[in-house]
Amino acid sequence: MVQYKKYIENNTTYYHVTGYLGVDVYGKQKNINKKGFKTKKEAQQYVRKTKDKIDKGDYIKPVHALTFEDIY
Repeated sequence: MVQYKKYIENNTTYYHVTGYLGVDVYGKQKNINKKGFKTKKEAQQYVRKTKDKIDKGDYIKPVHALTFEDIY
């Protein structure tokens, strides 16, 4: 289940997304935790695209989240 939370930073409203996206093709649980979306619709589109990539097996972790074990 994915949650969308509204927050205000510097008098601007943003959305924060957290939640469970499912299991990838390797059987690993995939969660999402991302913020900075200007609209809720933009956040929902990101979640939908990411979930589709996980289902297809095309999802790659963002570069800053790669661990040593992922590379070697």
